[in-house]
Amino acid sequence: VPTAPVPAPVVPAPVPPGPAPVPASEALGPVETRKVADEPAPLPVRGTHRNRATPAAAVPGVRPEDRGVLAEHANTPPVPRLSAVRGTMGKPQLPRRRAQEHIVPQLRGGPAPRQEPEQYTGHDPGLMAAFQRGVGLAEAQQHSEPAPLTPAQRDPGGTAE
Repeated sequence: VPTAPVPAPVVPAPVPPGPAPVPASEALGPVETRKVADEPAPLPVRGTHRNRATPAAAVPGVRPEDRGVLAEHANTPPVPRLSAVRGTMGKPQLPRRRAQEHIVPQLRGGPAPRQEPEQYTGHDPGLMAAFQRGVGLAEAQQHSEPAPLTPAQRDPGGTAE
């Protein structure tokens, strides 16, 4: 009886040992302890990183590891070619305002139609004349009466009540 071959178990490949991580306390240098509980913690001190590249040491051009990304985007134009050019398109249409849309429905119809001058209700042509006569009579009566004594004009020899 033929049997199917049994696959071998998959074992991950051994990883080459890299540089051992340096404990944080050794990388930062000596750490001072706080003397007072209210004092903030000190800022971390940078260690010396001699393997860090500086901008002055940079070589112009594309690095070999970035050439694949450059090849992927070689046919993509940096700016879309069919974009709108300023001044060639008209202004966009703005929404039209609807008059009195924010008012309650009972008042949306607008103001009531104006009445003709001869149809005013409650209008009395002599009303203003009567008012002016009444004001004039009241002023004339006020000037004819003597002014009453005010507390500032009392007799100085009088007793206080």
